[in-house]
Amino acid sequence: MDFRTIRYFIEVADNHSLRIASDRLHIASSAISRKISMLEQALGVRLFDRTSAGMSLTTAGTVYRDYARRVMAETDRINVEMSAIKGVIRGHLRIAMLDGITADLGIRAWSRFHALHPDVTLEIQASGADRVIEAVVSRTVDVGVAANSQKVAGITTLGRLKAPVYAVMSPAICQSFMGQARIADITQRYSLALPDRTFVLRRQIDACAELARIRLSPELVTNSVEALREYARSGGGVTLLPQLAVSSDLRDGRLVGIPLAEPILRNSTIDIVVSKGDALSPSLKAYVNCIKDAAEDIASALRTTARPLRRSKP
Repeated sequence: MDFRTIRYFIEVADNHSLRIASDRLHIASSAISRKISMLEQALGVRLFDRTSAGMSLTTAGTVYRDYARRVMAETDRINVEMSAIKGVIRGHLRIAMLDGITADLGIRAWSRFHALHPDVTLEIQASGADRVIEAVVSRTVDVGVAANSQKVAGITTLGRLKAPVYAVMSPAICQSFMGQARIADITQRYSLALPDRTFVLRRQIDACAELARIRLSPELVTNSVEALREYARSGGGVTLLPQLAVSSDLRDGRLVGIPLAEPILRNSTIDIVVSKGDALSPSLKAYVNCIKDAAEDIASALRTTARPLRRSKP
């Protein structure tokens, strides 16, 4: 089996371009084109439609792409496992993670892991929950950290982290609530910023609002978690985000988080998932454990630094 040709094929399939594949692989376009032509001849099918707009997969090409990804994933995994047998964990991990938790949870987990296994490199793709799942199912990543993925077909859940959704705001505008608040309470008192509907969280928020028969009228809608955090830090109003997405702000006192009472949001989770049927390499097992440990570190730090909410003046 010619693994080099398979790798060339995947690069062209992912980028729809010989030129881009050539730049990424540092291989001449003509050499890549020749290898792919030889592969098509060997298989007896056309894998790409070649047009002035680029290279698009045929039906046969789509089938072969899924096979090629499995082959390369298994090849990478066996190389890592052979290294582990020799007493060294090395290799390269590809992670898809929710945008809002990458900077805190993802890097904290990586720092812990890298101290133990310095010969492993990491690639993190930060995106929304739907795209995390797509990347896991298509095997373009080794593991995904997504939101509320319990009912998604084609994946296996390795771990589930508690991630209750909070009403998040600046301490300067925070009013007192008795432990929890409902979305209706929040919308009556504050201006609101929400993630857009590409977020699983937004679809959950909309479902809660529909059950409560309230109409949400956010003054800001965005696909940027950082923009939502900054909106809250500026004192402009309130946003709704999982605790893990604002953990550093809560810990440092830049934001206050009020737990929401709606069961869907109170019981929200962040899940560590892999494609169903995939075996776990030693490095992947170790990194998953580091994610769990980092999440517990964050939760512990938040419990330690939690402060009573300021009471509003009567």
